[in-house]
Amino acid sequence: MRTSTFVVLLAAGCGGGPAKTLELAVVMLDGSTVKTTLSSEGGFFYDGQQRATAAFPPIAEWNAKNPLGLSLKLTPLQPGRYGTTGNLHLGGDGVPASKALVLDVSIDKVSWQANASYPFRFEGTLAGTSTENHKVEGRFSTTMEDCTDPATANSKTFLCGAAMGKAEQKWQLDAWTTEGECPDSVFRRYAGGGTYSIDGRFAVLGGQRDLRCVTSSTSKVICGASEEGFKADDGCTWAISVVSTPGAAAGPSPVIRIFAGTTGTACPAKLCSMTPKSVVHLSGAN
Repeated sequence: MRTSTFVVLLAAGCGGGPAKTLELAVVMLDGSTVKTTLSSEGGFFYDGQQRATAAFPPIAEWNAKNPLGLSLKLTPLQPGRYGTTGNLHLGGDGVPASKALVLDVSIDKVSWQANASYPFRFEGTLAGTSTENHKVEGRFSTTMEDCTDPATANSKTFLCGAAMGKAEQKWQLDAWTTEGECPDSVFRRYAGGGTYSIDGRFAVLGGQRDLRCVTSSTSKVICGASEEGFKADDGCTWAISVVSTPGAAAGPSPVIRIFAGTTGTACPAKLCSMTPKSVVHLSGAN
């Protein structure tokens, strides 16, 4: 039996928004080749459990009229290389069928867009096989769903920010929790101070670089930063993404998270994330 080959090429969207185009070529089991171009304004949906589903086109459109599609699970804001799962949609002969996928993804770039509707864009590559040995590979670019649309699931997550009053907020950071292998130079790139301050324009964690903040049409503030090609003290090249939100004196506390991962092939795949263990209110945020 001949193995199907599934090739995905996805061009990045323009203007910071969610637009994306998927150019698709599939070599079927009988040797025939199917080519199509798919466009979508949709982004990924965050499930609240550290995973998000990105689908090309949206899964709701997987039917006989759109007989080709692919979905995969992503870790929001996490650059680097890791294994994940997904599904391949094949709707030939008018009978939709979904094939489970095992994938390796490389998120080369998590870009802070300073756009309150679509704060971050994700770009990378994927490769893997289905349970029936379909081989898949490709390059993708996606954002989340519109943060300012209350009908989307993402609008209620920290990825879309939080409400903030007019006063500058200050919080004490007593310690940090780290998962994975995080070089000290990655941490000190954006953090390292004992306090966190946010004024609606910038957020400061005491590192070499600060975060920029934006306010959405729904009056939520989100702050972020991103960087690729950072040479850390372990000799590896890292991509870094950082996100923070305001908090409230009576709760909830601000969300502050740093994500990093090695890129390229010179070093083994390394992933890490950092968040304050303790955040204590000092001023503002009433």
